[in-house]
Amino acid sequence: MTWNPLLQYDFDNHVAIDDTGNGHTGIVSIPNASCWVDNPVPGVATAIRFDNPQSQVTVPAAPTLGGWAGFRVRCVFSPTAFNRRINLVEGDLAFALFVEKDASLQGTIFDGTTWYGVTSQPNAIAPNVWYAADFEYNPATSLVLRLNDEIVDIVITHGDAVRPVGPVGIKIGYWPGGDDRYTFLGLMGPVSIDTLTPQSDLASVAGKLVCSGGTYQLKTLQEIYVNSLTVAEQTQCQQTATTLLNGINAVIAAALGTSGNQSGTIAAFSSLHDRVTQLTLADQSAGVDVFSDPKLVPLLNEGLNLVWSVSANARDTLVMQALKLAAQGSMPPERVAQLRALYPDLCLTAPSTNGFDPNRSLPIIFGPILNGLCGLCGRPSGGEGSGGSTGGYGQGAGGGSPCGCKTRPPQGSCASTEPCSGGGIHIHVHCDQGEST
Repeated sequence: MTWNPLLQYDFDNHVAIDDTGNGHTGIVSIPNASCWVDNPVPGVATAIRFDNPQSQVTVPAAPTLGGWAGFRVRCVFSPTAFNRRINLVEGDLAFALFVEKDASLQGTIFDGTTWYGVTSQPNAIAPNVWYAADFEYNPATSLVLRLNDEIVDIVITHGDAVRPVGPVGIKIGYWPGGDDRYTFLGLMGPVSIDTLTPQSDLASVAGKLVCSGGTYQLKTLQEIYVNSLTVAEQTQCQQTATTLLNGINAVIAAALGTSGNQSGTIAAFSSLHDRVTQLTLADQSAGVDVFSDPKLVPLLNEGLNLVWSVSANARDTLVMQALKLAAQGSMPPERVAQLRALYPDLCLTAPSTNGFDPNRSLPIIFGPILNGLCGLCGRPSGGEGSGGSTGGYGQGAGGGSPCGCKTRPPQGSCASTEPCSGGGIHIHVHCDQGEST
């Protein structure tokens, strides 16, 4: 997913000017000029001292404070001694990032009825220590809470949309409810909010469908998505993106929900997530689609092995979601050729000689997943999990194919085969269960 800066306050020159250029100038309410503290700690140019019950920074309500596909709020702070909740950043009737009375860091969202979210262990926050807090919400996957760049909690979402910020706007160091019960105590440094930009991601999905090599010009893709794709094709991009996000959501929920060591599983997923993010950012800078980068394969194998090792439920969920995503298919070859002709500079790699390469109709991400699907075949029945699943990579031979596709070799590999007639993605999984095939 792509993050788009919404607002950022560094408090340079003792004002809350939005450094993103989006015009979300904050209204600073402090008792006197002595509350501005310059260079309180290396890396923080200016902070605001909150030592008055009415101290606050207000981001006025605006249309751009609604309609978010997701958000990430970050702030740097150092509290003084406290014996009650202290607010960091809260959007009216939308979200809140705060420190609770027990010194736990918490991030919550409002679903229209109740508040729920993520929380650290108690006593995570000590007085007179500088911290960086990060609260991220993606309705398709998870709520994530970080403290000093370390994940302290992650929760699978209920799928609730981000509610628009209410008429009071966003309050920094104060409660939008209207009184001083949660006013922050201490020094507040830089604050920023980013939002998800689904259009860029849908354009990227279009790139995967059009550029068989997987590398493309994002700016051109956005133009294609808006101006050249039919409603049906835009819907296909949306469905593919939705299937991918729902699949990630389901697999993570299955893995965490059935893990015998949830904290260890979270730590493993977090480490993998950070490395995939670094690779994604590097590929974006180079104009390369991460799904076609060979360096993604070992990371994917690590993730698949992690899911595979958690439980039979997690394995079965992964398989079903992979099949659902594969079934989304590709654009017809003649349409791909037409779009490439209209936008000759779109794809950064040369197309195949006939304009469509059936062996590249699946991104590289599916190689390890389909190898995992082969691992389902040839396993003895009666093992752990549903359907006699025991996990691991099987060696049994597959049966015949009713549509005339080549069957996989007896060694159980998932080598490329000729496509079935009729085009599209056509998958057969032949599993040996005892004597039957």
